Amino acid sequence: MSRLAQANIAATAIIGFPGTVVSTSYTGDQISYRIDVRGQTIDAERSSAGATILAPGTPVEVSWDAADVRILEG
Repeated sequence: MSRLAQANIAATAIIGFPGTVVSTSYTGDQISYRIDVRGQTIDAERSSAGATILAPGTPVEVSWDAADVRILEG
């Protein structure tokens, strides 16, 4: 699952792209986001423990560790 960081603290991203929060859904222990990244919609989740809920329109960096990348054949 993708991790989210507000754009101003995203300097540590290993692989990442700038995006904008489109919608937010709070489900108790998780916060689900739909994020526009270069015209594509990405779904991401993060723990709600201690997290600030990001409002639609918030700029974010969608990022993940290179070790988490899997290449699928087909």
